[in-house]
Amino acid sequence: MLTIDEKMTKIKQRSRILHHEKQQKRIYLLTGISSCICLVLITCLSIAAAKTIPSEQTSSDFYYGTFFAAGSIGGYVLIGVISFILGISVTLLCFNLRKKYTQDD
Repeated sequence: MLTIDEKMTKIKQRSRILHHEKQQKRIYLLTGISSCICLVLITCLSIAAAKTIPSEQTSSDFYYGTFFAAGSIGGYVLIGVISFILGISVTLLCFNLRKKYTQDD
C-alpha cells in the first residue's frame, strides 16, 4: 500500500506531465496557425502585386529575362521584405514560446 504522501507525489507528477503535454499541444497549434496565416498573407500580397504590373509589360517579348529592368518591381520587393519580416517574427515567436515553457518545467 502507498502512503498518502506517496499518492500525493504521484498525483503531482502526473499533473505536471499532463500540463506539459497541454502546453506542447498549444505550441504546435500556434506554430501551425501562424505559419498558415503567413502563407496566406504572402500569397495575397503576391496576387495583389501581380495585378499592379500593366498588361503591356507582361505580354511583350521585350521583357522576357529583363524583369528587374522593367521598372515596376516595387511590389515584388515589398513582398520579399514583408515575407522576410514575417518569417523572422514567426521564428522568434516560436523560440520565445519554447523558451518560456521550458523554463516553467
